[in-house]
Amino acid sequence: MVDARKMKKILRNNGYEYQRCKGSHFMYSNGIYTVAVNKDLNVMVAKRIIKQYHLQVADV
Repeated sequence: MVDARKMKKILRNNGYEYQRCKGSHFMYSNGIYTVAVNKDLNVMVAKRIIKQYHLQVADV
């Protein structure tokens, strides 16, 4: 199960950097893609983000 805290760690481990926060959304970018992570992240959305951006999930 992936919550918002784990998703932020996954993004940082994959080269994404924190950009800004607006409301309940945290924005991460790697220079090419920008990903918005909601503080109340749904499991299905987390799986879609991992698949869509080809994120490595090991060591989390």
